Amino acid sequence: MELLPHDAIVLEWPAVGRFTIRPHHPVKVEPVREAAAAVVNEFVQGPVAAVRLRQRGLLVLHGSAVRLNGRAVVLCGASGWGKSTLAAALHRRGHPVLADDYAAIRVGVRRASLHLGRPVLRLWPDSARALGFDAAALPRIHSLADKRRVRTRRSPGVRTVKLSRVVILAPGSPAEFVPLDPTDALIELLRHSFGARTLASLHPADHFARCAALARTVPIARLGAPRSLTQL
Repeated sequence: MELLPHDAIVLEWPAVGRFTIRPHHPVKVEPVREAAAAVVNEFVQGPVAAVRLRQRGLLVLHGSAVRLNGRAVVLCGASGWGKSTLAAALHRRGHPVLADDYAAIRVGVRRASLHLGRPVLRLWPDSARALGFDAAALPRIHSLADKRRVRTRRSPGVRTVKLSRVVILAPGSPAEFVPLDPTDALIELLRHSFGARTLASLHPADHFARCAALARTVPIARLGAPRSLTQL
């Protein structure tokens, strides 16, 4: 990542291309010659979109989100911690998926709301099979990754959902729900912000303030998560 003047950001992947993201301007996309259009589009709608939302003043967490009891719950964790898998398991139990891979949150004085992401889950084949999907029949998200695409449903016209809780996954820990105090919650939100390291120089004081405000606004808890897919 490269940070340019006036908050412009350049993201680059050797096998995909170069993306220049400027506030209030369309993203400049410069794909490498061999990159398939589907691959480029996946990156535009994934990490590039997440960075663009961060530029616009939203708090973007590395997580998935589902609707529980009419409100959004964000499931946070690093890659491989089971965010998408848990969201898919809840989806199979009737809870709509609101976002996957990243969760963009507008933090207000008294409430926070989740901006809905794409109605798509990205699952590794083993996770898909454990949840009852036919992994072989699911399309890959793109040619550079083996994750599979699972399309979900959502209510038309809905763009935001009130946020009720953020859950930090703790893989391998006992399956218990542990509420976090505001200080520990702030640490976890900073830790699991999208691009926590690569975007650290992008208005850090504003980002810290948003994390602190969210820690005061909604409950944050840690949830032990099973490593075995059979325990879902």
